[in-house]
Amino acid sequence: MNEDKARILVLGKSSSKGIQPFRKLLSEIFTQEIPVEFVETITVKFDDNSSKTYIPTENILMDNIKQSLDTFKIKKPFDKVEIILNLDLVYEKISTESKHLLNNFFEDNT
Repeated sequence: MNEDKARILVLGKSSSKGIQPFRKLLSEIFTQEIPVEFVETITVKFDDNSSKTYIPTENILMDNIKQSLDTFKIKKPFDKVEIILNLDLVYEKISTESKHLLNNFFEDNT
């Protein structure tokens, strides 16, 4: 299979078991771009059954995964790309930004 028809899997990794509803929420979001700050690794599985893991330096463009992978100068044909997200970082960012947003509209009476 060529890279134009490669399967793209976005997987989450978390050390906390207490954010199950958050995982469900994320599974329902279809993003076109993944910020690099949340991506731990990208593993490319090649047609010859080998694989290589990369650390991204730029945001991942889901609409054009080939462009996102160009920085790694991949020469072999591949059929699967696994993107591993750090869900703890995503959760922390969303929590912080949500608190900041809510503080603009509601007073903290604690």
